[in-house]
Amino acid sequence: MRMWRSHPVLFTFGVGAIIGISVAAALMFTVGHFSVLTNRFLLVLWPTSILGAFAHGPRTFTLFVVVVELVSNALLYGFVFAIPVGFSVAARRSFGEPEKPPSIG
Repeated sequence: MRMWRSHPVLFTFGVGAIIGISVAAALMFTVGHFSVLTNRFLLVLWPTSILGAFAHGPRTFTLFVVVVELVSNALLYGFVFAIPVGFSVAARRSFGEPEKPPSIG
């Protein structure tokens, strides 16, 4: 509760990031044959035989796609959750009562 009161935007960003990672992981690992991790879909995304990248095989590229997907979903969900809270905090600070200045000494 202390984190919510002191840093509400960071807190909601963290909650959104956790939800984004869980949604991405659930979709990537439970879809089955239509999964992002199948070799046919990976070759459509990046034809490694033509471009010569990821020469260590499809396993390296699969790991790359999984990391990029999880991180991008975490950032996207984090920002989507934190932006409305940031606007409400900014409105409250702009139009609310002025805070008392900190006492010196």
